[in-house]
Amino acid sequence: MKSVQSFPIERVVSDGYCIGCGACAVVDDGLSMKLDRYGLFKPEGPFTRVAEANAVCPFSVTCNEDSIGMELFGNDEGIDYDPHVGYYRGVFVGHVSLGKYRDRGGSSGFVTWLLAQLLNRGLIDGVIHLKPSFDAKDALFEYAISSTVEEILAGAKSKYYPSHFDEVVRSIKGNGKRYAFVGVPCYIKAIKLLGKADEVLSSQIAYCIALFCGHMKSVAYSEFIAGQLGIAPERIKAIDFRVKDPTRPANRYSVSVQGEHRGKVVTRTESVSNLYGMDWGLGYFKPKACDWCDDIVGELADVSSGDAWLPGYVKDPGGNNIVIVRSPEIHEIISSGIEHGELSFSNGTVEDVVLSQSGNYRHRREGLGIRIEAAERNKEWYPKKRTALLESTGVTAARRKLYEQRSRMSRMSHDVFLKSGKNPLVFAVKMIPQEIYYYHLSGRLFKGVAKIIVGISRLLYRLVRYRVVS
Repeated sequence: MKSVQSFPIERVVSDGYCIGCGACAVVDDGLSMKLDRYGLFKPEGPFTRVAEANAVCPFSVTCNEDSIGMELFGNDEGIDYDPHVGYYRGVFVGHVSLGKYRDRGGSSGFVTWLLAQLLNRGLIDGVIHLKPSFDAKDALFEYAISSTVEEILAGAKSKYYPSHFDEVVRSIKGNGKRYAFVGVPCYIKAIKLLGKADEVLSSQIAYCIALFCGHMKSVAYSEFIAGQLGIAPERIKAIDFRVKDPTRPANRYSVSVQGEHRGKVVTRTESVSNLYGMDWGLGYFKPKACDWCDDIVGELADVSSGDAWLPGYVKDPGGNNIVIVRSPEIHEIISSGIEHGELSFSNGTVEDVVLSQSGNYRHRREGLGIRIEAAERNKEWYPKKRTALLESTGVTAARRKLYEQRSRMSRMSHDVFLKSGKNPLVFAVKMIPQEIYYYHLSGRLFKGVAKIIVGISRLLYRLVRYRVVS
C-alpha cells in the first residue's frame, strides 16, 4: 500500500475529517461503517482499494464543487453562477399549499412534495433517503428506499443524526431502476463522485436533492436531548427533531422523544428553546469534518432546499422553504406546481439565500479561512478547499478567537459527554466556563449568562419532574 501522502483518504479518517457517508465502503468491499465511541460513523477494516476510495471521498478529492458543478451545469442554457450557491437556474421562497405535505413536513413540505411528483410522473422508481430504523440496534435512522408516496411521507422531516448510504447504494446497483437521492451537501458530493466513477450508478441515481446544512450531529445529540426529558440513552425508541407548534414562529419548533422510563413507554415533547445547549452556534456534538466544509446549500444537487429564515416568512408556524433550482426538469415541475396552485411560491434571490443562512456562511467561509491559517501554522494536514471563497482577511482578533472557541467547544463536547456518563446536567455544568467565554467573545455576555442560568434551572426542574434526580 502506498503512503498516506499518496492517498489522502487515510488522513481523512486518521485525522478526524471523515463525515461517515459510506462512499468509500461502496467501492471497497473491505470496509464497513461502524459507530465509534462518540456516536459517529467511520469506515472499519483495511483499505483494499485505496485509490478508488480516495476518488469518491468528499473530503479527500482535489476536485471541488466549482469544477464538478461546471461539468454538471456549466454549459446549460439559462444557468447562472454565484459563489454563495454555485450554479442556479432560479430561486423560490414559499410553501406547499397541499395540506398533507406541509403538515407532515419539517418545514413547508417541499422536498416531500417534489419526491412525490417525481414518482407519480414516472421519472423515478424510488427514493433513497434517511428514514426511522425501528429494528436497528445501533441507530435510530438509516438510509433506505421508499417506493410509494406514503412511504415518502413517512420519511419526511429533518434528522439531525449520523448516517451512511453504502448498503442501500450497493443494493440498487444494476437493478435497472432509477432513484432520487436526498442528503446534505457533502453526501450529494459523494454521490456525484460515485457517479463519475461508475456509469451504472450515475444512470440510476437520476436526481439529487440537497438539504441546506449548518452542521451534522453525532448520536450523542439525540442522547443529550432525551436525557433532558428523563429518558436514558439506551431507552430511546424514536425521536422527532421537528415538531411544529401552531402558536409559535417556525424557528421555535419542538422535539419529541419516545422511550422507556420506569418500565413504561412514554413520549415527551418540549420546545427546543426550553432545552439546554441547543444554540447551533455552540457546535455541540458536531463532527470535525463540518468545520472543513464550504458548501452550505448543496451546490451539486439538481435542487436544494432549506428553511426560509427570512423576515416575513419565519413567523409563519407552518414553515416555508427557500429553494435553489438547477435542473430544467425540476424547474418545470415547480412552475407547474405554482400554476396549478399546489405551491405558494414567489421568486427569490441569491441574497435571500445568504440572508437566511448568514451565520452559517460566516462560519463556513470566513471561519474556515481562520481554521486553514491555524492548520498551516501548525503544519497540519487538512482537506483541500476552495481558497478563493474564503474571507479571513480583515477579521478582528476577537472574531478569530470566537471561531477558535467554537471549534474547541465542539471538540470538547464529545469527550465531556462521555466522561459525564451521558448525564445532561453534569455535561452542562462542566461546559459552563466554555460557554461563558463563547458569549463573551460574541458580545453577548450578559444575555449568555442569563441564558445559562435559565437553561440549567429548567433542566434541573425537568429531571426532578421526571424523577431522574430528587
